[in-house]
Amino acid sequence: MKLTNITSFLGILCFLFSFTLIFPVFIALHYSEAQYLDFIHAILITASTGFILVAYSYFASKSKSFTQINLNHRESMFIVGTSWILSTIIGAIPFIIGADFTVANAIFESASGFSTTGSSILTDIEILPKSILFWRGFLNWFGGLGIVVFSLLIMPFLGVGGVQLFQAETTGIDDDKLKPRVKDTAFTLVKIYLGLTISLFVLLLFGGMDWFDSITHTFATVATGGFSTKNASVGAFDSAYIQWIIILFMILGGINFGLLYKGLVLRRFSAFFKNIELKVFLNTILISTTLVILIIYAAKSFQNLDLINTFEPTLRTVMFNLVSLLTTTGFSTYNYETWPQATFTIVLFLTFIGGCAGSTSGGLKCIRLFLLTQFAKKEIFTTVHPHAVRRIKIEGESVSADVLSGVFAFFILYIMIASIGTFVLTLQDIDILTAFSAVLTCIGNVGPGLGTVGPAENFNHLPDLSKYCLSLCMLLGRLEFFALLMLITPEFWRE
Repeated sequence: MKLTNITSFLGILCFLFSFTLIFPVFIALHYSEAQYLDFIHAILITASTGFILVAYSYFASKSKSFTQINLNHRESMFIVGTSWILSTIIGAIPFIIGADFTVANAIFESASGFSTTGSSILTDIEILPKSILFWRGFLNWFGGLGIVVFSLLIMPFLGVGGVQLFQAETTGIDDDKLKPRVKDTAFTLVKIYLGLTISLFVLLLFGGMDWFDSITHTFATVATGGFSTKNASVGAFDSAYIQWIIILFMILGGINFGLLYKGLVLRRFSAFFKNIELKVFLNTILISTTLVILIIYAAKSFQNLDLINTFEPTLRTVMFNLVSLLTTTGFSTYNYETWPQATFTIVLFLTFIGGCAGSTSGGLKCIRLFLLTQFAKKEIFTTVHPHAVRRIKIEGESVSADVLSGVFAFFILYIMIASIGTFVLTLQDIDILTAFSAVLTCIGNVGPGLGTVGPAENFNHLPDLSKYCLSLCMLLGRLEFFALLMLITPEFWRE
């Protein structure tokens, strides 16, 4: 690997990042908050870091030109992994100098924002300055589509190769190409992202939200991130309209962006009806919502669940929280830990599944779940009919052995990392339900969990080591393991 290639890209990324810190400066000035100086300091720190990295690349490189940078596969994967770590550290700076967070808390909050997890260490969100609240929401939005995708809008003009970077960052999207060129694909994805952002912002304004709450909740919803400006999350807005609109956009955020492009931009609506993963995704919402409502109505303690004994509010409350879990958004309107115990299995199942590949949501992804179940069915069929040949197909096309091996590798890593993370947390005297749920929700980029990290709780009481461990889990889950895990493999460092 050429060090100058890596430092030049990371330096440019720092410069880009420093520009995003300008937005909370204006928010702080608008609300007459002293934090505008803290954000200016953060800009200077970030820009200076970028200048040092770029200067080193310029003087150490023989070409003296950024237009001659060509990234190989290893450099691209290394840049993806390190850029998310670097961005998490930079994103934590305003929390440390502007809100007096400890380093562990700041790293946790920043990692949660960038990975669109939505877990928080805050015990009282509403006392924070508006500029800090805006920064939290912006971290969700910026991390939603991926820093590398945004960078791809700039890199082609500098001559930096982007295909490997794009494929390393956008798991699932490269299998369903939108445009023949990476730059065009990045522009298309950003247009869809901006379209969803503007649409939701306007709709929330019509629902009675003020402009600040509208933009911050739009950031968190479109990115399926879940950072709210209220202690009670979206439940603070006692509006059926707002909750149904957010349900709709959480679902849109959980759908493959390539499919949204085909259906909404190219108006090929038949693509929605043919897509297997979308069917699995929507059916999961329908079935889980129906089951939870039936369990709630069947429970003898229903009257003690603090749900209005009418159908629409119950449907809305259950669907909102389940869609939030499945799409890994992390919003809540109700403490689902007060539901009957039988619903907890469904909650954990949704936390594990996640949304569609090529979306902003995390988790195992519906397409992987579908392939795993199809493989299990195939093995059962083969056991009964040992001489029969049966292939796994998606929309009439056979799934290759490489794809299946990749799915199994991801699934095994998911289970292994969840187990290791749970073990690390239990070593610190955290109960098994809280530990397992916290790790699972962070790997899946979901947000709230069960136990002492439920929707009515937060992660502030956890030891610092647990917060660092969970921060790493968030980034691992966001990059789907490989881009970070390869950094610790000996094979990666061998020439």
